[in-house]
Amino acid sequence: MQDAVLAMLAKEPSHGYHLHARLQRSLGRLGESMNRGQIYVTLTRLERAGLVVCERTESLPERPERKVYALTPAGQQRVAAWLAEVGWPKPDLAEFHLKLAAAAAARLADPVELVAAQRRELL
Repeated sequence: MQDAVLAMLAKEPSHGYHLHARLQRSLGRLGESMNRGQIYVTLTRLERAGLVVCERTESLPERPERKVYALTPAGQQRVAAWLAEVGWPKPDLAEFHLKLAAAAAARLADPVELVAAQRRELL
């Protein structure tokens, strides 16, 4: 989940509520099992690890402040490494699906090229 959140933040800074909605739209059935609490816990862990930073806060009337998170250079490097990673000898299909969906949604990599790289590694 951390890598998918980082990939979504690579496209644009976001707050937890927006990230949750984007992940659900992008991941289909995989995203249905995610709850907002997981997103906020993940963002806190990523911030502690130095992979994201709170860029600003947004306020809406009668709503709690929302922290808008952005990637740090270390977070950008981690996303790039995750997308380049090939599962060997057997890919974790759920993670591979997550990678394809996140890469396509954030327009970070060509999903067809990710499949081709995985295929080359396995053959």
